[in-house]
Amino acid sequence: MLSQIYSRKIIQHVAAGARNFYRNSYNSNQDATEVEIPVPWGKIAGKWWGPKDRQPILAFHGWQDNAATFDTLIPLLPKGTSVLAVDMPGHGYSSWSPAGIPYSLMNTVLLVRRIVKFYDWRKIKFMGHSMGSMVVFLYAAYFPQEIDFGIGIDLVKPPSIDVNKYSKVITQHAEEILRIEARKTDPPTYSDEEIMHKWIKGTNYSIDEAACRLLMKRGVKEVARDEFIFSKDPRLITYTSFDSGYTHDHILKLAERIVCPYRLIKASDSPFYQDKELVLETVEKMSTNSSDFTYTVVPGKHHLHLTHPERVTEILNPFLEKHNN
Repeated sequence: MLSQIYSRKIIQHVAAGARNFYRNSYNSNQDATEVEIPVPWGKIAGKWWGPKDRQPILAFHGWQDNAATFDTLIPLLPKGTSVLAVDMPGHGYSSWSPAGIPYSLMNTVLLVRRIVKFYDWRKIKFMGHSMGSMVVFLYAAYFPQEIDFGIGIDLVKPPSIDVNKYSKVITQHAEEILRIEARKTDPPTYSDEEIMHKWIKGTNYSIDEAACRLLMKRGVKEVARDEFIFSKDPRLITYTSFDSGYTHDHILKLAERIVCPYRLIKASDSPFYQDKELVLETVEKMSTNSSDFTYTVVPGKHHLHLTHPERVTEILNPFLEKHNN
């Protein structure tokens, strides 16, 4: 069945020989305006690219990244495209979640609703990378009539959990949350070079120095001369697992609820982060009711949209020219 779906509705694509566009010709501040969205615990910060007189594509970054993850991709989108890339809570310039309130995927879905209400949008156009892609999946499933299209980069869905194993994870992370909350020491400091290389290592080397420098603009603070700290909330270590969890049957039911046009882009040299067959089975289910669906495999690592954006826009631009009206 999967092979039939691949040949009928899912495209596996290889973009060979694409050049790394941003290294020589890109200005990360070009045509971007800083915005702030009020929320009950503070603010959500973001960068609004392109025209302000049309509804933007809402863009969510990955775990422990920030809005700058889209800095190289957005300038390569079709002319006139408007994008609002936000720092999710605890990331970048956005406020941390209140003390005692752990991060979770469903709280992030609720954040999308807050943004929708703030701008008085009827529907949204939604793009996400990694953890952000999980949020796109959930939003498209829970609000199928309120999304124009979805774009997911290098993750398809939240993990399909084994209840027994997941119970142990929850036990461990509950203790970790309390340990972090009780910590009284200041965060460790690093030199500029040290913090850059620590960040690169933390991505399993899916970003290079040029990409890391972009992320560091919103993700690092200088506290003394050549002494830097990470500005993200240390509680984010529990972000993707301290949640209600989804069995695979639950995930498949959600996938069938997705009806909007959808593009999934998978990096060829990035892990699936969960059982590959369960991911592909979910992809098949997503293609069932989506009005325009493809799953595309592209050469690159987890942050390919940041390090090789032209490989991603080769797929996205025709999709946006069709659906981003």
